Amino acid sequence: MAILNRASLPEEFFDVTSGRMLLAPEPQYPFAWLLKAALGNALMASMPGFAGVNAARGIPGAGAAATPWQAMARLGMATVDAASAQAFIVVPELGKSPGHTVRINRPRYGSGGFTLASREITSGSSISQTGIDIGSEQVTVTLKRYGGPYDSTQSAVAPFVIDKFDSTVALHSLVDYVALHLQRDLDRLLDTAMAAFLASGSTTLWPQAFTTDNQSQAVGDLPMDIDMMFRGVETLKNANIPTFADGSYRAFISPTQKRQIMGDPQAAGFTGFDINGQNPVTSGSSIENSFVAKIPGCKIYEATTLPTSVNAQSVTVTTGVMFGPGMVACGMGALPYVVAANEDNYGEHAKVVHLHYAGYNIADNRFAVQLHTS
Repeated sequence: MAILNRASLPEEFFDVTSGRMLLAPEPQYPFAWLLKAALGNALMASMPGFAGVNAARGIPGAGAAATPWQAMARLGMATVDAASAQAFIVVPELGKSPGHTVRINRPRYGSGGFTLASREITSGSSISQTGIDIGSEQVTVTLKRYGGPYDSTQSAVAPFVIDKFDSTVALHSLVDYVALHLQRDLDRLLDTAMAAFLASGSTTLWPQAFTTDNQSQAVGDLPMDIDMMFRGVETLKNANIPTFADGSYRAFISPTQKRQIMGDPQAAGFTGFDINGQNPVTSGSSIENSFVAKIPGCKIYEATTLPTSVNAQSVTVTTGVMFGPGMVACGMGALPYVVAANEDNYGEHAKVVHLHYAGYNIADNRFAVQLHTS
């Protein structure tokens, strides 16, 4: 029996692509946020409504905007307190000619004999006439050019390429769609790089009696506990690392580490956890949504972009971080911008990348502690 349906009469049917877009889950990139807060700039990889070398030769942003649909796609965990941005030391001299490198001095204290007996100058004795050297250390921050996106096939920075002809009939603006990807690429680059810096502390801590990552045989047998956090504070204080202005260090841990520490029965007596997403430590208007807990000497926040590694037993180990102010030195020579290649096939193709000139370096790795758990 003949039945009139899509299979028998396909010419009468066609599919429609919705003008709306689904959310693509994304991290919040809190470490990029801290960098932006320190620099006092949003660091946007934006385009002026077109893609190309100029407006006359560029590709206009025809079609529905793509960016607004992703406005709520990033995990809304953190409005980290602005004081945490002091983890970064801004180097304003970068990008000011001449030279690519800025050197920052740090005193290296010496001397000794800190007893009264050592310093007593007895009657009839002479004070030495031989001078003592004063020591100093230097950290260099070198201006470099960075860009994106990155092509894994070429192992190099490579452009997004927009075709002018097809862009005029696309459902969504390809220019806006590319701008969305450029900003995400920049944010992820900055977040990953800053997280790696903060996770480069000179001291590594493990929970309980563990002393290496490879001792973890299965996921969860190397859990974070409250003692580990206290040892982090202890380590920084014993190294005389300054605290932030509120008298506390800052720590960022993963959601799994958060669950583990909240499940530690020893934590309840020392920790003020968040209540219904509100920070019990701050007043009503100062809610910090990523706030996990406050322990004596440290505020703990949550992040999903912390560095991870795989040990010899194929167990993923997460590196939480605890740090004081001044861990990383950074500066901008040229803020992020989007640029198009001159080679554009007579204006039919727009090849765009984002660029920025900046310098980044660890100012002092003693200012942070690594917290390794599985």
